[in-house]
Amino acid sequence: QLRKEMFEIQKKIQEKQNFISALNFEINELEKEKVKLETKEEDLINEIKNESRLKDLSSLEEKEISFEKEEENASLIKKLRKEIETIGGIDENLFKEYEECKEKYEFLFSQIRDLKESISSLEEVKRKLNEKIKNEFFSNFKEINKNFAEYFKFLFKGGKAKLVLKKEVEEESEEMKYGVEIYAKPPGKKIKNIQSLSGGEKALTSLALIFAILKTKKPPFVILDEVDASLDELNSLRLAEILKELAKKIQFIIVTHNLVTIETASCLYGVTMDKEGISQIISLKLDRI
Repeated sequence: QLRKEMFEIQKKIQEKQNFISALNFEINELEKEKVKLETKEEDLINEIKNESRLKDLSSLEEKEISFEKEEENASLIKKLRKEIETIGGIDENLFKEYEECKEKYEFLFSQIRDLKESISSLEEVKRKLNEKIKNEFFSNFKEINKNFAEYFKFLFKGGKAKLVLKKEVEEESEEMKYGVEIYAKPPGKKIKNIQSLSGGEKALTSLALIFAILKTKKPPFVILDEVDASLDELNSLRLAEILKELAKKIQFIIVTHNLVTIETASCLYGVTMDKEGISQIISLKLDRI
């Protein structure tokens, strides 16, 4: 009985050994297949490196490949390789040139971006300046118009004068532009246009406008060259009164032959010429109380 049991055990051991042998054979076959796959993988990696000119493939993302399109992809690769061979392959210098062009492109792109930002910033500054200029213009125009009416009335001892804005739109830029028209009506006259004024009236109107501007925006000094040449004595006296008023905050340099205007000055410079034709300058400082 014991011998019989021993034979049964030996039989089972033999079966296990046969199973183990079969497993070892299968393992060996899998090892061989593994070596083949590893070799094929290495060949594929080298092929990818050669085709893509990449030394390190770690930057490439892993993607699922659909083997259903394997034949289609293989055909496309074959076609592309044939085209590359037709054009003569790829010059290694092209990759260097590509890197240089890429670097230059990125630099120029950053420059363009900075320029666009600068343009946007300048446009904003321009908008703010235009708004400020517009506000300043209308504010000063209103003040000048008021002073113009006052000086005109003083110089003519009556009458009316005003400045009128005329709006115009430029066709090219479609921007609003303003023109200024002068309306002047001396007392006792019906004026249709500025040509109806006499020489003296034109001069007085011009002086009224100039003095209105000077009173609004006071410059450090003003040069007047014979502005009183066409004025009579009475109008010259009125002009002298305005000059005295403005001279408190503005220095005037006046070229004139008018005695009334000369009397308003605090310092005189006279030019004379002797018999030999040589000019001499004589200065005189006048005391004012």
